[in-house]
Amino acid sequence: MYSQTYGKQKASKNAKLKFYCQMCRKQCLDDDGFRCHTSSDHHMSMMRKYHENPEYYMELFSQDFQTAFLTVLKDKFKFAKVSGNEVYTELIKNVDHVHLNGTKWTLLNEFLYDIGQQGIVKYEKINDHDGYVQMIDKSLAAIKKKKELDKKNKATKKQLIDKHIQLQVDKNNNQEDLNHDNQEENQELQEIQGPISFELNIKPKNDSQLPILDIQEERKVWIDPKLEKPPKKIDNLYQKLKYQNEKQGISLADVTSQEKDDAWIIKNIVVKIKDDKLQDGKFLDKKGWIKEVEGDYIAIVEIIGSKKQTILIDQKNLETVIPKIGGKVIILNGVHRGKIGKLESVHQDNFSGSVYIENEDLCLEAPYEDFSKLNE
Repeated sequence: MYSQTYGKQKASKNAKLKFYCQMCRKQCLDDDGFRCHTSSDHHMSMMRKYHENPEYYMELFSQDFQTAFLTVLKDKFKFAKVSGNEVYTELIKNVDHVHLNGTKWTLLNEFLYDIGQQGIVKYEKINDHDGYVQMIDKSLAAIKKKKELDKKNKATKKQLIDKHIQLQVDKNNNQEDLNHDNQEENQELQEIQGPISFELNIKPKNDSQLPILDIQEERKVWIDPKLEKPPKKIDNLYQKLKYQNEKQGISLADVTSQEKDDAWIIKNIVVKIKDDKLQDGKFLDKKGWIKEVEGDYIAIVEIIGSKKQTILIDQKNLETVIPKIGGKVIILNGVHRGKIGKLESVHQDNFSGSVYIENEDLCLEAPYEDFSKLNE
């Protein structure tokens, strides 16, 4: 073990770190003084001890540095959230401190991450060279308060789940009653003999309004053909992208799915592109948001981070994007399709997430493919 008295001299504020000997705890003023020190018998003796057991001395210096750092953090900043560099600046004001380059950590951020993993402090990374640290209050009052908060959150979550289950039960009961009423109506209709005829004496206001027959519901509806067309700006963009694809030798049949699944894409959702053939994979794994949907399965996607660059792509080459906890999402499938909610939690074991729909006070658990991040 190194001597506690010999070589422990106060360093000058103008002295350079490269002239400091951690093993002897001695600060030299210049290159000549440092060279003279390293050739001294005492230094040679200390270095022989170091080479006999380098792991011991490295761990010793690391523990000393950690103890001094935590002491400054607790005494100077209490339980406040503060930058690691600010604490380090206070630490090095003591000229007899253990230098960071004498420890097992090469960067201050590595040290901050290490004590954060040990649960000694709360650590939040700022960049590669700094991060926020905060002492963890381990007093009995703080532990009791944390337990009460966890218990309250657990109870709130249980209430939401129970409420969601009750809503689903009520919905199923209402659906059964509705199905029963429909069966009775169908039986009454089957008892009626002969066809039913009727005539609608409705005349269009002008020739531009054409009758459209809805065969499934057997009713006539007057619809202005202008309402059936997409906005002129979106239609021009669609035709432009279609022309660019044909110019590159990509037909619409190549873009459109041959065997289509149920349509899930919706406007204003963020998606990830998984097409490695479109423009030689230029957009692979890039994110974009859907500006418009053409024919249920084809999306006009604007690439995020580009200068409004848009592409025409089929939904089979897109993936949903899961936001951070608390981010807004859109439900893509089921009876709640198109509704906006907030992501409460993520369950990686079964690849699903809990989404809270505030307008209906409803909490849903849906797989990753049934919701995606909302473009804001």
